[in-house]
Amino acid sequence: MIIKGGRVVTETGVVDADILVVDGSIRSIGSDSSGGPVVDARGAWVLPGVVDPHLHTSVGGFHTMDPLAEDLKEATAAALMGGVTTVSAYVNRGPGMGLIDAVRYQIQFGKEHSAVDFAINALCLPGDPLTEAVEEGVRLGVTTYKAFLGYYVRGVMMEDNELVELMTAVASHDGLVLIHPENGRATKYYHDIEYAHDPTDIEGFMRCSPGILEAEGMFRAAALAELTGCDVLFVHLSAAETVRVLSWLKEGGTSVRVWSETQPHYLILTEDALLEHGPLAKIGPPLRRSEDVAAVWDAVEAGHLDLLSSDHSPRTKAMKQAAPNIFDAPYGGITPSEALLPLAYALGVETGRFDMGRLAELTATSAAKAYGLYPRKGAIRVGADADFAIVPIEGEPREIGPRNLHGRSDYSIYTGLTSRGFPKYVVRRGRLAVSEGEVLDNPSGRYLARGMKP
Repeated sequence: MIIKGGRVVTETGVVDADILVVDGSIRSIGSDSSGGPVVDARGAWVLPGVVDPHLHTSVGGFHTMDPLAEDLKEATAAALMGGVTTVSAYVNRGPGMGLIDAVRYQIQFGKEHSAVDFAINALCLPGDPLTEAVEEGVRLGVTTYKAFLGYYVRGVMMEDNELVELMTAVASHDGLVLIHPENGRATKYYHDIEYAHDPTDIEGFMRCSPGILEAEGMFRAAALAELTGCDVLFVHLSAAETVRVLSWLKEGGTSVRVWSETQPHYLILTEDALLEHGPLAKIGPPLRRSEDVAAVWDAVEAGHLDLLSSDHSPRTKAMKQAAPNIFDAPYGGITPSEALLPLAYALGVETGRFDMGRLAELTATSAAKAYGLYPRKGAIRVGADADFAIVPIEGEPREIGPRNLHGRSDYSIYTGLTSRGFPKYVVRRGRLAVSEGEVLDNPSGRYLARGMKP
């Protein structure tokens, strides 16, 4: 295969070049390549296929907290349409499943049904035999483990002693602990007060999770990471207070490697969306003030924010609105994986806040590095897998919502927001998988087992 005539976004800059693909990997990047079918990329950006490392799906119809509308098969089929060629999926559990049971189930299910290549994030819960689970998980190729420091009310918060055990075990295998930073016990205190007062009060719900508690969770987890020598990645950064802690950590506040991510919704939406849309806009952490949105942008522009992910957690309008009040409504459902690249393009490139190189870094390269998938994934370079999202430079603007997306969610709170960043072609491991909105290739996702990092 030849990717012909595109503006190729590499790690060192944008070049006008052809890409020769042989046996699913990049053989050369240059000019006048020949051999095999041609994908005409003239007038288009050739980006590395998106790596979305924060994907929640159901396992056997079940999820850790609230039901989800899609399994890995459905979620990745839609994600592929948006230029996503690799995901790292969180493992949830059916009744009676232990952590490793769920890991095995998801690996096998993904091998049979995933439309993209996939890795696994083990989602750890209180009471799990953490040391044993990590030992077995590493044997299965899992090196990333998540801990909730929030959601005490929902029974998934990890206590500090458990976090230390998890970090110790993961550090011994040079892995990565993914942290949802918060203070679950403090938020429960406020939750109980506000719920007793009026469980339908949206402003009361927002008062339960102030940004300072996200910052406290980050600082506490970083201290324990320093103690155990464990690298960490903080997910869904959302608050100005957290940005200040992150800046200190990135500028030498700890000796361990600290990664950070956020999602597009924290770069554009504020608490006004929650007040307007109610349960449809309920996520964790919650949407915050305009000052917080500005602070998260500061982290992006300072380079302290490493990557963007979707936090894909698909739900329908009926699922989100079934509960009688905001407190009992399910979380999630704002940004589908398929929308990650179009949103990043609209928010960053179209506004001039970052260039194509930073777009590729935020949506592919940094995630691949953090999650142990680089250099095979995340960059256009010789020897890497031939995964590309090919986006017209002068693409027509399309609304980011159900009409232009392919998942099961039937609503969007991005109504009115358009993007020119929808891909025309998607190439997955050297095969043209999507062409002008049509799926051409059957699902052929591959499990990406990871071992110890060098």
